[in-house]
Order: sequence, then structure tokens, then C-alpha cells
Amino acid sequence: MKALILCAGYATRMYPLTLTKSKNLLQIGGKVMVEHIVEKLNKIPNLDKIYIISNAKFYEDFRLWAKKQEKIVVLNDGTWNDKERLGAIGDIKFAIENIEDDEFLIIAGDNLFEFDLFDFVSYGKKNGITVGIKKIENLDLIKKYSQVLLDKEKRIIYFEEKPQNPTSNLTAICLYYFPKGFLKKYINEYIKEGKNPDQAGLFIQFLHKKIDVYGFIFEDTWFDIGDIGQFHCANFYLLEKELQKIFGKGERPLFFIAPGRVNIIGEHTDYNGGYVMPFAVDRFIYLGARKNHTNKVNFISLQFKDAISVNLDDIRVTKTWVDYPLGVISVLKEYGYKVDGVDLIYESNIPIGGGLSSSGAIEVITLTALNEIFDFKIEKQKIPILCQKAENEFVGARCGIMDQFIITMAKKERAILLNCRNLEFDYVPVNLGEFYFLISSTNVSHSIASGEYNKRRAECEEGLRILKNFIDIETISDLKKREFEKYKNKLPENIRKRIKHVVEENQRVLEAKEALLKGDVVKLGDLLNASHISLRDLYEVSCKEVEIMREESLKIDGVLGCRITGGGFGGCLISLIHKDSIEKYIKEVRKNYTEKTGIIPEFHVCQIVDGCSIFNFKCT
Repeated sequence: MKALILCAGYATRMYPLTLTKSKNLLQIGGKVMVEHIVEKLNKIPNLDKIYIISNAKFYEDFRLWAKKQEKIVVLNDGTWNDKERLGAIGDIKFAIENIEDDEFLIIAGDNLFEFDLFDFVSYGKKNGITVGIKKIENLDLIKKYSQVLLDKEKRIIYFEEKPQNPTSNLTAICLYYFPKGFLKKYINEYIKEGKNPDQAGLFIQFLHKKIDVYGFIFEDTWFDIGDIGQFHCANFYLLEKELQKIFGKGERPLFFIAPGRVNIIGEHTDYNGGYVMPFAVDRFIYLGARKNHTNKVNFISLQFKDAISVNLDDIRVTKTWVDYPLGVISVLKEYGYKVDGVDLIYESNIPIGGGLSSSGAIEVITLTALNEIFDFKIEKQKIPILCQKAENEFVGARCGIMDQFIITMAKKERAILLNCRNLEFDYVPVNLGEFYFLISSTNVSHSIASGEYNKRRAECEEGLRILKNFIDIETISDLKKREFEKYKNKLPENIRKRIKHVVEENQRVLEAKEALLKGDVVKLGDLLNASHISLRDLYEVSCKEVEIMREESLKIDGVLGCRITGGGFGGCLISLIHKDSIEKYIKEVRKNYTEKTGIIPEFHVCQIVDGCSIFNFKCT
């Protein structure tokens, strides 16, 4: 039997199924990259198993994902952080000591360039080496990243950490095949000599002194996914391949990217004409779009697989995810814009129903794409209005405009203070010093179109109707606190609680803006806590899992505040946390929440990014 070990730290730790922050390094990963590599490795003839060596932090994520895969075995090395981890050589040694029934092992050579294996069908040359090659124009990249260089005859001439004076601009990735006994013998020798335990490349260099290795060369597209731009490119590369596979060849698609949304504070105020203060977060939805010169819109999502086609003369609700982009098309047609046939293919790492507004992102990215493809010349600030109308009237979710507005208008390192009544807004610098916003997903899904959400909005509308009998206001957010106190007894108890939350939450948003401008993280943390208590007790949109997650979060030193964010009834919490507490938070809150609920949570340290845009993607 033949088994492949994704052994080096980069292979497993740069492909977690969640996003986390280790020190100052944002580790960029996601299922799309793991599945991409595994899909291609599965094309190796006679490959029986693929082993992933995971640390304890990501083990449950990998294990649950692997249940749906063929040939995948996940091993837990028991470590929680970089200080504890075994290193690349330790990973290999750990693997061979924990695999009993495999005659041969394959080691993935260490390199910082992700590679594509579409054409990987030839292997087993002398001593079983296969080499992937890429030409690098900028030699500084080789100095920074590469451990493998080839000469003009395609022979390996470097295998060191960082070649200072490279004599070639060809860099490579290698896959090595070794019998288990052979590998175990030489790795023990390597360790006894006190060599660097964290560099798989140095171990292979050590092996080169024992054997003479030749290479088979193939050329394809690689991406350095340690770079966020290259990570985006990798997703668009997959979308283009899948688009041609499913819908056939056609025009070169245009590519678009839209972020998720996190609201710092100001919950359930948007549809009440109040203040909100969201930012765009580095979870993304990707779209490839092209004209197909038919009267049909073809939809495909890599999350849902099955393609759906809709005739443009017969647009109706489907009760599937397609209703969000389809609603956008319906609204465009209603306003007289002529939408012709298009192929639309999506991928996303925004959690569905997780409180980061996957629905708003898919609406905004779809309208942005159609606006570009058909040259509608729709002004940027009109995009959120049309998208909100699509979700309100076509999908049936009575959401406010916050999600669509921030996803459209966001700027890097800025939150937006938005007045949802008149759409006036200010960009607010996010000044947190040594603190971060951390998102904790309860992994309890909710639907924004659910009856409870719509019920809260209806209660506020009824409260507004009653109050208009006593005071001249257009929205609940026009109500001053002193006016609420004067007329609150005119309201039924439940409605009174909802109105009180909105009035007080609007004031908290304005205070939060001042706290951010001053860098007063203690005050900001207090406001987050007050917002959560109000959402729990007055607006009643919390749930058992949310409260467990928050209780465990507040036990961690360095957490100044924590509240539910999004529509409620599950989803995510946002915590204000000191950078030195992040690792402890993820380890302990994950453990305690899972023990109490049986649900494995996910965590994401927020990076604040730009809004939806076209992405100029080229394979390089």
C-alpha cells in the first residue's frame, strides 16, 4: 500500500479549516485549499491513503471534514502551539511511528509555493522523485521563500533554507517516495546528528548526500497562499476551472470579491432608522461571471455543488440559496435594467447563518458583477438599496440596510458609523492598540428570514404606530430617551422592551465611536457588554449556546467585552481581547464550549478589509 503524508508544518498548519492569528502572522487557510490539494493528490496512481498531521488546535476541524473524504486519515500530534509542536521532522517521525500497515510512504517536500497537480500522473522515476517547477522573475522571492532550485538541466542544485546567491530562477516542489524502513533509518540518523528539526527541506538535503536523485519536471500554476492576494487568486483559479467543467468553454469570466460583515455595536437598530457601526471582515465570497448569450442564468456554488438554471422570463422564488442572487436580478428587471443570460459561479468561506452576513455578501457581489458586465452604470451608493429591496421583497427577510451598505462601501482599517435613516456615514479609524476583535462562532445556524427576526421588526413597527399617537416621529430612532420614559407605559410590555433596547443602543453606538477615536478600549468593552445584556434581556435574541460561549469568553483574562453580533438566535459573538490572550482563549473556550454543548466552535481574529470590488485575476 502507498500512503502520502502531508507532513511539513506549512502543509497542515497553513491549511486549517478555521482562520486564526498566531503572534503577528495571519494564517490563511480554508477547506477550498485542503480539498484542492487532496483532489489532485488522489490522482496519483495506487495511492491508498493520505495522512494529515494536525495539531490539537485544528484536529477536530480536520477530523469532521475528513469523515466526508475518501482515503483521508487525520493524526493528532497533541500540540497546541508553535512552542510545543514537533516541527516538520517531528511530524514525519510521528507519522511513521503511528502508521502500522503501510509499506511505502510519500513525503511532501517543504516549499512556500502551493502547487497544482492536474497533470500529476507520472511518477516513480529514479528513486521515485517528482518535481514541480516554476520560473521566478524576482530573485528576491527565491531568497525569501525557496528551498529548492534547479539548474538548466533541471537538476536540483540548492536545497537549503534561503539561498543567498541563487544562480537559477527556477524553483521547485518535490514529492519523494520512500519505503517506510528506509525513511525511518535515515530520519533517526538525521535527528542523532542534531540537525534542524523544523525544516523538511534540510532533511531532504541530508538524504541527497546518501542517494543520487534525478527529477521529472511538469509545469503548472502555483500560488503562495501565505499572501492574501495569492489566496484570492487560488480561489478564482478553481472557479474558472470548475466553470469550464460544468458550463463549458465560453467568454473569459470576470472575477469579483466581497467580504463578510461584523458589527461592532448597533444591533437591530438599522431597520429602526438608527445608528450602526460595522466593518468588513476578512472572510470572503468569490464570484466568476460571464455572459452566456442565452436567456438563462446558470448558478453554481462550490459549497452546494448542484447547478441551478433559471429562465429570465420566469423568475420565481426557489427556496434555495439561489434566491439571494436571483432576487437581485428580479429587482434589476423591475427597475428596467436588461439582464441577459449569464453563468455565475460562487465560492465562499463566510459561514452560512453565522452572523457575518453571507446573504448580504452574495447580493452585493452579484449586483456588482451584473453592473460591470452589462455596464448599467449604477452608482455605488445605490447598490445597497437595491440589494436590501431584493432581500426584503423577494427572499422575504425584513433586514435593514447595514449589511449591504458596509459590504459595498467598506474601507480597510476603518469602521463605518452609519445613520440608517438617511444613509449619512463617517469612516471611523479602529484604534485598538494591542487589542483585537475576535469572532467566536457558536456553529448554531440561524436563518435571517426566520419568523423570530421578522417578529422583532413587526413589534417595533407596532410600537412606532402607537407612539405616533403621542409624539411626532418617523422612526423609533427619532425617539429621545426622555420621551421614551414619558410614553413607555403606553406600550405593551414586550414592545416596550424592544423600544428601550433601540433607544439605548443608538446612544451606545455614538459612545463607541468616541471610544474608538480616543483608543479607550476599556470603555468600548463596557459598551459591548451592555449591548449584549440588552439584546439578551430586552430584545430577547440570544440562546443557550450563545450564553455558554459568552460565559466561557468572559472567564479569559484579557477579554474586555463580548456580545452577540448579527441577527441573533445563534451565530457569532464579537469579543474585544488582548493579543496575548488569543491563544489561551481559543484553546480553553473551544474545550469548555464543546464539553457543554457537544458543538465544535470556530474562531476568527478580525482583519478589517475593503468592500466588494472587481478582482483583476491572472494566472501567473
